Amino acid sequence: MANEDSVDEFAETIHLERGQKLLEIHMGTATLSPVALETLNDSKPSTFFTHAFYVFELQSTPVVRGAQPAYCFTSQYVVKMDDLLLQYLHSGSVTVDLQLARGLYFQTVAAGQLRLAQLLENPRAP
Repeated sequence: MANEDSVDEFAETIHLERGQKLLEIHMGTATLSPVALETLNDSKPSTFFTHAFYVFELQSTPVVRGAQPAYCFTSQYVVKMDDLLLQYLHSGSVTVDLQLARGLYFQTVAAGQLRLAQLLENPRAP
């Protein structure tokens, strides 16, 4: 029974067609600085990340409470490697927004960019 917790996060098999690739964006942990916590006026804020990749819907991590939240969230995208995607990867980026959750409402409190060109610079072997 104890080994059930160690089962891989993605138990389902993803079947890719010719020309398709699996792209993943993982949100691991964050550390909110003392200045950020003071600005938020909360020593253990409830936060989550949102991001949108290419033509896919907005993704959101779970809401996590604390100054060092561990989101442990991976978005998976099955993409077709065509000229449009390659252009997007070459020149685009994904905006990652840190959201502060307050009851039913949320507020964007920080944002960053994930440069996608790095995916083309460091290809991984299958």
